[in-house]
Amino acid sequence: MNKLNKILSVLAFTITLTGILYLSVFVSKHNKNVVVTNVSISGNSLLPEIDYKRFAHLDKISKSDSLSVVIIKDRLLKHPYLKSVDISFNKKGKATAVLKEKKFKALLLKDGVGYFVSEEYQLIPILQNTNNFELPVLTNCSLPENTNVLNRVNGKDVQTGFKLIDIAETIDKDFAKSITEINMNNGGEIEINLSSIKTPILLGNGEEIKKMIYLKAIIDYSVNIKSLFFDSNYIDLRFNNRIFVGKTENRV
Repeated sequence: MNKLNKILSVLAFTITLTGILYLSVFVSKHNKNVVVTNVSISGNSLLPEIDYKRFAHLDKISKSDSLSVVIIKDRLLKHPYLKSVDISFNKKGKATAVLKEKKFKALLLKDGVGYFVSEEYQLIPILQNTNNFELPVLTNCSLPENTNVLNRVNGKDVQTGFKLIDIAETIDKDFAKSITEINMNNGGEIEINLSSIKTPILLGNGEEIKKMIYLKAIIDYSVNIKSLFFDSNYIDLRFNNRIFVGKTENRV
C-alpha cells in the first residue's frame, strides 16, 4: 500500500509539474506575440513619463511598429535610471509598464560634471528634466583612472562618503538630509557642510561614528548658543574627544 501511495504521489507531482511548464511556455509565447499599440508608464519619480517614453521610442507608436512586450521591456531597461520593469497588457493592445527606479545615495562631482551614485555604487549621468532631489554631494574624491559612466565607482573615498551618510541616517533622518557636501579632499582630511550650520566641519579621518555623533550633538546644542557656532569660521572634530570652534586665522 505504501509503495502504491508513493507511485501515485510521484505521478501526481509529474503531472502537476508538466502542467506548470506547459502553461509557462504557453504564456511566454503568448506574451511575446502580443502586438502593443499603446503604452502607459507608472512608478516613475525621477523623470516624467514622456521622457521614459521618448528614450524607449514609445511616445509615438503605430501598428506598423509591431511592438511586443519583450521589445518594450528591453528598450526601457536600457535606461540608466531603471532597475527593473514589469509589463502587463490587455487584449486591446494596451500595455502598462511599472518601473522600478534605482535608488541614488549621493551626487558626485567628477571633472566638473555632476553624476548620481546609486546604492550599488554605479556612476549614472544626470539627465535633462530629472526631478530635484536633495542628496549630499561628494567632492574632490580620489577615483581610479578607469572610472567611467555606468560603471561601478569603487574608490575608497566614495565608500567612506557612503559610510558617513549611512551613519547619519542611523542617527537621525533629518540630520542625514541636512548634509549638503562631503569634501573628501582627494584622500586627505574630510570636511562636511550642513544646511543647518553655515560653518564647515573639519572631520579628519577615522572614528567616523563617534565624530558624527558629536556633530549631531553640536547641531542640537547650537540651537541655544547660535552665536558660538554660527559666527565661527570652522568647527574642528579632528582631535580625539575634543571640539574646537575658531576663526580662519587659528585653523591648524
